[in-house]
Amino acid sequence: MGVQESLRFLQDTSYKQEMEEFNVSAEGIRNIEMALNANFMRHCLKLFKISDAKMKKVLATYLLRYDLENI
Repeated sequence: MGVQESLRFLQDTSYKQEMEEFNVSAEGIRNIEMALNANFMRHCLKLFKISDAKMKKVLATYLLRYDLENI
């Protein structure tokens, strides 16, 4: 699967909102990364909002680890 096919596939998933928001194209690899990160954060925030206190601690720890790995 090439870049164009991958982008078309992502347009038909929950990534559509971010793909449009960041004007993703095959030439804009940085925009693709930004769109994927925005989608990840949107879902994490949703999980955080609906979680109880114990799960919020787990999510916060996971997100800290994610941040540290992506420095």
